[in-house]
Amino acid sequence: MKRFLLFQAYGMVAIYQELLYSVYSIIKLYQGRPPFEIVIYTDDSAYFQARLPAWVKYELLDKARQKEWAGSIQFVHRVKIMVLLDFMKSHRGSLIYADTDTFFTDRLEPIYEWIEQGNYAVHVAEGQISSRSNLTLRRLDTFLKKHPDYAISRDQMMYNAGLLGLLSQNIEVVEEVLKLTDQLYPIYHRHIVEQLAFSHAFATRGQVKEAYQQVYHYWGFKEFRKALQDFFDFNANVPHEALIEKVDQINPIRLHQPKLAYERLSFWPKTYRKLLKKRWKFAEYRLE
Repeated sequence: MKRFLLFQAYGMVAIYQELLYSVYSIIKLYQGRPPFEIVIYTDDSAYFQARLPAWVKYELLDKARQKEWAGSIQFVHRVKIMVLLDFMKSHRGSLIYADTDTFFTDRLEPIYEWIEQGNYAVHVAEGQISSRSNLTLRRLDTFLKKHPDYAISRDQMMYNAGLLGLLSQNIEVVEEVLKLTDQLYPIYHRHIVEQLAFSHAFATRGQVKEAYQQVYHYWGFKEFRKALQDFFDFNANVPHEALIEKVDQINPIRLHQPKLAYERLSFWPKTYRKLLKKRWKFAEYRLE
């Protein structure tokens, strides 16, 4: 069965750099071309062609398509759903989609094998909605309690959608995600709607496997873009073959730790540090 890894990147250089770094981490992991096809939906294929191997493939995601795929609800994460649908209509095989803010840490074969058994993959389970374990889940649980007509169980697990995996022939699952997103977003105007729709569709269709051992999704670490900018500026004249070997100089797992440690603090220690304007300090990194 043919295997694919799919990305989307459009609109700004910071997003392009995230994607470059993500693909570089894959190439380094496999020490060359991986045994699956990498496809990027983008509005600037020339940018990537100058910085990635020739075997990477591209699909056009220009402004017209971005607007059309955002739909009448003009929801940016609806574009992601449409990218999946567009790709699945013309390709057969096992498909992994990854957001740009990802760093690959282990080979993907266990995820593809799981998908090929008819199952689904996500980045990580974030908790049952009814657990109300964070502000996002509390708000969502309250919303679902008031709208039982959508038949989404409040005991359902919320999955992080930074990585998604499924067979391309299961296109009806993503069509269900699109339908649910279009229904919910106008009345629950939050980005989490797309993730909720995938969580519901996957959980009600089969077994779900987490892929956090294979990929680190640093969605809550936008500060990493500064390190990426430094990395690419410093290595502006370095060919990508050599640049790939340098990715660990700004490893996001390590650099994210100070912020994660700060966020784990209880209320009073965190408040005290806020008052002292000492929230957290970016970890040092050395470019060579």
